[in-house]
Amino acid sequence: MSFWERWKGKGSAEPPSAPPPPADAPPAPRPEPRVERSLLGALAAGDPVDERAVLDELGRARGTAAEKPALAAVEAAAERGLASEALRTRAAEIALARGEPERALGLLTEAAGPAALLLAADACAETGAVARALTLVERVLARDIDAPGARERHERWRRALGERTPAAV
Repeated sequence: MSFWERWKGKGSAEPPSAPPPPADAPPAPRPEPRVERSLLGALAAGDPVDERAVLDELGRARGTAAEKPALAAVEAAAERGLASEALRTRAAEIALARGEPERALGLLTEAAGPAALLLAADACAETGAVARALTLVERVLARDIDAPGARERHERWRRALGERTPAAV
């Protein structure tokens, strides 16, 4: 019956019902829940994905229940050599904020960029490996003496190791 017929009152208000199933019939199967695969999951599986979109998805997962599986997906992609340094660095930032410096270091094992090296240095310092942190920050300073925060870290960690810093000129 059409909407118009129901509105004008020319039909029954209730649609006809289906006959009840027989008593011995098995229950009707439930529809499978629709699971959308995330971009991070696709990356971990080796599917081609847009890096910018993956970085955005990781950013949206930060501070939510999806954060832990998102980090696991980046780690899986990194193990297969499929995660860019930018993605590994962003994931390492999240791991470090979660209080997991070892996990952050695992993501930054092949770090080469200044941001990744400084983050790795911070993670090393948190684990007590201050000498390694100092070495990493010196790599950054060798490339860019004005890298934000590098000089301050260098001075702080040298003092922590008991080394004297040269007098400012």
